[in-house]
Amino acid sequence: MYMSVLPTRGEHPEHHPIRWRKIQYDRFKNFDPMRLYFLGKVVEHEGQYYISRGINVPSSSGSLDRPHRWLEFTHPGLFYDIPDYDHRSDQMDTLVGIDNNHNGIRDDYEEAIIFSGLPESIKPYALAAGRAYGGLIESATDDFQATPANARAVLERLMIAEACKREMQELHQGTTWQETSYFNTLDRIEAKYKLQNMLVKVMDDQEVPYPEDATCNALSAL
Repeated sequence: MYMSVLPTRGEHPEHHPIRWRKIQYDRFKNFDPMRLYFLGKVVEHEGQYYISRGINVPSSSGSLDRPHRWLEFTHPGLFYDIPDYDHRSDQMDTLVGIDNNHNGIRDDYEEAIIFSGLPESIKPYALAAGRAYGGLIESATDDFQATPANARAVLERLMIAEACKREMQELHQGTTWQETSYFNTLDRIEAKYKLQNMLVKVMDDQEVPYPEDATCNALSAL
């Protein structure tokens, strides 16, 4: 995110650092009166976040109410490690996709959840579900050992993710995440069903019991 320092038009911020100031919203401090704040500095005060619109030396917290000096804002980047990846990469549409921040969640799914309109209380569980969905896709790779124990582990995580998704749906009047945000291409949709069937066969068609209690806590622990 960038803030314009000077009037500009049709210029990419990265190419014109004099005209644009990058807002480091991942680095913010508590508001402190009588301190020097430069353009683009982010502070927190009583649960709200503000960007300095110039060079400020505020005498009190009352200055935060002056729109010509401070801009109140919210942004997902304050709370999440937003993945930085090439949206045009050839790897984007492969089954596994891209995970540039190496947190076990495919980057495009992670970005979709972070910037979605889901309640903030749901997003951590939706992201954790992405790890469960990724585990299913990983079972198609050469690194996966198709043993009954491994197959059961993958299917149990999927069941936990589904149970938590339904729990969130009940708590939030029908609002929850959708698996289609992860299985978002024809290849991924097809792989989802084929891989699930493959894992069930590896287990000799044994049933995986549906989880009943504390499913979202279990999902967060995956």
